[in-house]
Amino acid sequence: MVQQHNKNFIDNSPEPPKDLFGKIMSRIHREQRLGMIKQRIVIFSVGALASLAAIFPAFQILKTELAANGFFTFSSLLFSDFAVVSAYWQNFALSLLEALPVMGLIAVLAAVLAFLGSLRFLTKDIKDALVSA
Repeated sequence: MVQQHNKNFIDNSPEPPKDLFGKIMSRIHREQRLGMIKQRIVIFSVGALASLAAIFPAFQILKTELAANGFFTFSSLLFSDFAVVSAYWQNFALSLLEALPVMGLIAVLAAVLAFLGSLRFLTKDIKDALVSA
């Protein structure tokens, strides 16, 4: 009797759809991709915040180096004595270039570039997460 009941149950059980395995694998793949996107969002958020925080000290370093090298003194000649600057513009341009603090500029530009790069990837990943969800 029990065997007959089990046999009837197996014979009358509904068959799963043919594409069930494909749907399950597709959903697993989508969830894995969404998990990777969420990890990237966290990583690029931290990177964007860190690079944004690094911009302010880099600007302070640049400002200090500009003052120490006399860049502001040379550039003030442009406004106070324009006739002399226009007469000796080549020497004036070389003096300004010589007074530029290269390391301070590199620090500021690197921090800004890192922030913009992180922001670019962050917005792309957020868009992908919204589309995938």
